[in-house]
Amino acid sequence: MAINQSGSPIGVFIDLATAKLHMVVEFTDDDTIIQSYIDAAEDYLERVCGTVFRTTEFTFTGTDFNLCFENYPNAAISSVTYEDSLGATISVVDYSIVDDVLTLETTPTDVESVTVVFTAGLGAGNVPASLTTAAILIAAGMYEERAENTMAERYALSFGVKQLIAPHRVFAYG
Repeated sequence: MAINQSGSPIGVFIDLATAKLHMVVEFTDDDTIIQSYIDAAEDYLERVCGTVFRTTEFTFTGTDFNLCFENYPNAAISSVTYEDSLGATISVVDYSIVDDVLTLETTPTDVESVTVVFTAGLGAGNVPASLTTAAILIAAGMYEERAENTMAERYALSFGVKQLIAPHRVFAYG
């Protein structure tokens, strides 16, 4: 079973102008590198918080209908299909999401593979301010310290950034 991103995120997490305003950068020469730092900060925060910020399309593939949307906020299913033992692709129309789990009205028995296409994400304008602020601070830190420190120093998070992220973190114990 796998869930893969199958579409581009919709909207802007942090716009370049906002990040540049914080960094006090008034020229365009570094726009590409600053945008890459914004993207890296967003990726990092999504992993740490265990969620998806911008609405994005995903495709689940597996051998059964066991799909949990726990880390995929505002999930909306576009399609549910399965392939039977004869190789026929069949669309499922009676499905819903109940308690973050895909639920079918009737579960087929002759299932070889399952594909579920869905969108999920908080939405570009719905990310908590503490996380967008943390992302700007992370991107600014990467930009300001990009050539001067060792790897450990360069990517160490400040106390303030850690405090902004802390309420949203997801911890896994294994």
